[in-house]
Amino acid sequence: MARKAIVIDWEEVNKALRCMVDGPEIAAKLGISDDTLYRACKREHKMLWQNYAAKVYASTRQMLREQQINRAVGYKRKVSKPFNTAKGIVFKDVIEYVEPSDAMLKWLGIQYLNQKDKADVTLDIPNFTIVNDSDEDEIDDEEELNDE
Repeated sequence: MARKAIVIDWEEVNKALRCMVDGPEIAAKLGISDDTLYRACKREHKMLWQNYAAKVYASTRQMLREQQINRAVGYKRKVSKPFNTAKGIVFKDVIEYVEPSDAMLKWLGIQYLNQKDKADVTLDIPNFTIVNDSDEDEIDDEEELNDE
């Protein structure tokens, strides 16, 4: 008698992958072995688990980038808000504007545009030596002059 086929909830798997959860953790959450998950992926999606997970991870990273850019430059969003009317409370869709975030703009500039938090200032003067003002150096210098 054949074993009962394990049914995998791929919506649950995709939800976990979008949270950057790896295969062994997902399998444990589903109560199956890693290998069962990987074989089911190959059977049902016609691809290796690594490729399937990489595809979902990539779409998640893209979504995060879009949200970061939106947060940096500001965006409009539709929200449902309650309004008191003669008939009672009615919910209506309203467009709200979310202000840009200077912190996110700065962070994205550092990450993607090679900008820096503080400028690196270096001064290169040829044949220039910094002299220390300590008394010990003066004594050493005097001894060197006397030796010559």
